[in-house]
Amino acid sequence: MIPAEERVNEELAQICRTYVTDDPVTIRLTLDLLLGRGSAACSPPTRATAKNRSSQPGPNS
Repeated sequence: MIPAEERVNEELAQICRTYVTDDPVTIRLTLDLLLGRGSAACSPPTRATAKNRSSQPGPNS
C-alpha cells in the first residue's frame, strides 16, 4: 500500500476501535465491508448474474 492508504486505513481502524469494537478481526471485516472489499456476496444478484446462474447446470444435472 502507498503511505496515504496506510494512514487512511489506520485512521479508519482507530475510529472503528473507538465506536464499534476492540476485536481486530471484527475491525478488519468492518473496514473491508465499508471499503467494498470482499462484499460481492452481500449484494443482491443483478439480472445478468441471475440469468447466468439459471443457464448453468445445477449440482443434480
